[in-house]
Amino acid sequence: MYAIIGCGKCGSSLLGALLATQTRELRNLYFPVAVGSTVDDLRRSGTSPGIWLGVTPEGELMYGREKGFGETIKGGIGKDFAKGYDFFQKARDNLEDGFDEVLPGYSEGKINLVILFFSVGGGTGGGSASVLAQLFKDNGMRVIGVGVLPAESEDPRMAWNAYCCLRESLDKFDGLLLADNNMIDRSPGLDSFYKSFNAYITGCVSDLIFSSIEAGPGINHGVMSSSDYQDIFTSLTIGDVVGIGALGRVTISMGYFRSISNLEPVEWVERARNHLTLEVPDGFDKIKKLHCIATMHSSFAKKQNFPSMELRDVLRSITPLGAITGLNVTKKRMLRLTLILMYNPGDVLSLRRLKEKAEKYKKLEDEEKGLWESLFEER
Repeated sequence: MYAIIGCGKCGSSLLGALLATQTRELRNLYFPVAVGSTVDDLRRSGTSPGIWLGVTPEGELMYGREKGFGETIKGGIGKDFAKGYDFFQKARDNLEDGFDEVLPGYSEGKINLVILFFSVGGGTGGGSASVLAQLFKDNGMRVIGVGVLPAESEDPRMAWNAYCCLRESLDKFDGLLLADNNMIDRSPGLDSFYKSFNAYITGCVSDLIFSSIEAGPGINHGVMSSSDYQDIFTSLTIGDVVGIGALGRVTISMGYFRSISNLEPVEWVERARNHLTLEVPDGFDKIKKLHCIATMHSSFAKKQNFPSMELRDVLRSITPLGAITGLNVTKKRMLRLTLILMYNPGDVLSLRRLKEKAEKYKKLEDEEKGLWESLFEER
C-alpha cells in the first residue's frame, strides 16, 4: 500500500490536486494524510479532518476531529525553515503515534511506499521534509519526495529556506522529484496558474507511480505494481546518490479516426521535454537516468502497430539507461507520454539560480544583523 502525505500549504494543495483527479479504484491503492500547522492549509487538501495531523509550536500533535483543533492549530510557521525544522523535531515521537492512528497498517509494516508533497521553500513543508522522510525510513519504508521550488517573485527568504531544506533532506529521500514555480510564474498573484501547475505535477506523479499498468504487445515492462517498486527507485538514483528528477508530460488527442501508427515517437518525447517542471541544461548530455511511461486507450494498446521499438530507440538515443517502463491503459481516446529525467543536483539550472539567490539573501541578512548589533553596541 501507498501513503500520500501533504505537508504545509503547498503540500496540502498538491494532495488535493492528486485526489481530485483519481478514480475510486486507484484510491484503494493508497491512504492520504494532511499534516500542517494551520487549519487553512489543511483544508487545501480537500480531505476530511479525520486524516488531519496538526502540529503545535511545542511539538504537540492534535487530530483534526479533536475538540479545539481550529483554535489551537492556527499559528503557522511563517516561512521560516529553522522554526519549522524545530517544530517537527519536537513533534517527531508524537507524529509516530499520529501516523499509526490515521494510516492503516503503519505499525505492521504494510505501507511500502510514502510520497511526500511539500514546498521546498516553505516553513512547514520545507522544515518538515527531512524529519518526516527520516521517520518513515526508520520504519522501513521507501520515501519519494515531490517538492516545489519558490519563484523569483516570492519572498527572497524562501530561496534560503529551500537551500537549507535541500541540504538537510536530499540524502533522506529514496528519490526526489522537483518542480520550479518559475516555470509558470508569468503573472504573479494569479492563483489559476499555480492550480494548473499543481494538477500537472500530480498528473505526472500519478502516471508514473500510481496508475494501474497492464501488459501490451511489444512493450518492455519493468512494471511497477503495488508490491514491486524497484524500477522507480533505480531510475531515481545515480549510483549511490539521489538525483533530481524533472517531470515532463504530453497528451495527444486521438479522436475516433486518427491512427496511432501515424504519430512519431520523436515528437512525443520532444514535446514532453518542452514541458519539464525544472529548468535543465540544453541537450541530452547531462541526463543521467530516464523513466518513461505511455498511457493510451485499450484499443490502441492492443494493436500490434504500436511503435514501441521506435520509442525505445528514441529513449536510448537520449541515454543508454532509458527504456519504456510500462503502459497505462485508460478509457480516454488519447495518447500520453510521461517522463522523469534525472540529473545530478549540480547540473540543474533551477538549483544553481536558487543557490545564488539564497547566498545573496544570507549575505544581506548577515550584514543587516551586523549593522543592528553595532548600533546597540554604540548605545
